[in-house]
Amino acid sequence: MTIDCTTLPCSDGDNNATNDCVSCSQVYGACTGPAGTCQSNPDCANFLACVSNCPADDPATQTNENLDCLCENDGSACTALDAAGTCTGDYQNGISDYIDLATCVNGDDTTDGECTQACAAPSCNPVTGTGCNAATGEACDYGQTGYQCYAPPPPNTAALCASCGPSQWCASEMTCLYTNSAQTLLKCVRYCCNDADCGGVAGSCAANYFGDGVGICATDNGSYVTPKCSGIPASPPSMGTCAP
Repeated sequence: MTIDCTTLPCSDGDNNATNDCVSCSQVYGACTGPAGTCQSNPDCANFLACVSNCPADDPATQTNENLDCLCENDGSACTALDAAGTCTGDYQNGISDYIDLATCVNGDDTTDGECTQACAAPSCNPVTGTGCNAATGEACDYGQTGYQCYAPPPPNTAALCASCGPSQWCASEMTCLYTNSAQTLLKCVRYCCNDADCGGVAGSCAANYFGDGVGICATDNGSYVTPKCSGIPASPPSMGTCAP
């Protein structure tokens, strides 16, 4: 599942993810990616999609269209969360993880969420790895405050298209993404700015995959990606100029 960041309350208040450093693109990595909960729970992903598609309440009518979509209600508040045909009734097993996701994005009464935090300049370039200490095994990848350097352990040594996860993350210039529709298989995918970074074949770079200008050498299938595993140059011709 990929979140449409233009629907989220991004940090500069204009709902334009491309102008928010990397804050809204990081929602995907921190809240719904391999380290998060919503992507691994189909009910959570479906609940999020359902809630996102609920209509706004029309003040000209007596019905609360938004609540009718969300839950069984009395017109002003939910009265039950198990009514068939509503978001809460159809996807009950996703509600708890969705709350975790919403807290990650928007915060709660005591903490600021990811998209309400001020933008911070990224500490490294994910396409080139510049800014991280390769000699000590650091790798640049997305995080809650932007692209940042991750030091071992665990080791950042998994190769292109190799399996990755909590015991071994990807080497520099790559990221770990789901590569099957069941979202059970994580593999290393190369970061890119344009098709040249992926070998030059038209469409080989899913540009702006993260919503901040940075892409991946893969086909974006929505809930998962199909990575390009060969023909990628050792050094990206773009020199990572798309990175924020």
